Amino acid sequence: FPEKEKLTSTLLEDYYRDMASREDLSPEARIIWYDSLLNIGCHDYFDIQLKKIVLLRDAGHTEQALPILRKLMVESQNLPINHRLPLLYQYASAFSDRNDLLNALTGYADILDMHKPDSLKYWDIRAHQDLFSIYCDLRDEAKAEHCLKAIETIISSYHFTKEFREDTEGRVRSSRATLLIHHQDY
Repeated sequence: FPEKEKLTSTLLEDYYRDMASREDLSPEARIIWYDSLLNIGCHDYFDIQLKKIVLLRDAGHTEQALPILRKLMVESQNLPINHRLPLLYQYASAFSDRNDLLNALTGYADILDMHKPDSLKYWDIRAHQDLFSIYCDLRDEAKAEHCLKAIETIISSYHFTKEFREDTEGRVRSSRATLLIHHQDY
């Protein structure tokens, strides 16, 4: 009987995962399927919660995402850095979503202060990209420019795939154009 029960649970988990990954569903519907996965105690609880948080933010439900994020922040204290970084990024971004800039800036600063292996340096790029947007909104050109220079330094200092490098360089060029437009608006 235990084998049959385990098999049923695995099939159920596979079904829920398949439904949650369907792109044609609304974020709200996909969140329900992730909740179903969490209710049957799936083994990758942490990753499922993160996916649910991303969906909540994408659907504009930042206030619902924040309590889950706070709980995960406590639960993740002893997890490896590669698990904590995406969580910390979502945490900072959720504050940015609701214009709680002090908490957002603190969250991004925490990401930048972490000692990461080279393979995780792209989190520094993502943090700097988000900081750039915040500083543009605050009309702080000097700090926005500093973020772009930091991204260029990271891109030139660490090994990234060609596609990632080209995409990031394109974003930096686009951001510089944004800065020029902002400058003309003054």
